[in-house]
Amino acid sequence: MSKKINAKFLKLYTELDIHCCERTGVNAGGVTEYINRLESAKFAPKRDEVLDRLNKYRNVRNILANDPKAMKKSKILTKYDLKWIKKFNKTLKKKKDSIQLNSLLQMEQALNVTFS
Repeated sequence: MSKKINAKFLKLYTELDIHCCERTGVNAGGVTEYINRLESAKFAPKRDEVLDRLNKYRNVRNILANDPKAMKKSKILTKYDLKWIKKFNKTLKKKKDSIQLNSLLQMEQALNVTFS
């Protein structure tokens, strides 16, 4: 079961990285760039949860990609992790992610108006 979950994870992570590249305007390393930007966004909604998960998933991806034995043996991930990544990918596509919401909050404060 872990090999199947890990394979699905790698596929979803690749999609996540592509969406993060699109969101941040970089050609590669989208998840890392998203993490860097989120770390500097002080008041982004769900900031800590998203940072924790993205850091975890980036580390797991690196383990799975660099250690051939890890693909079969690693039991770090669960089905819930796969669901979270799918949901976050949808959030990125809809532009309702933490960085986008942080940008809207900053614009609200600058203009002293409320976006809904």
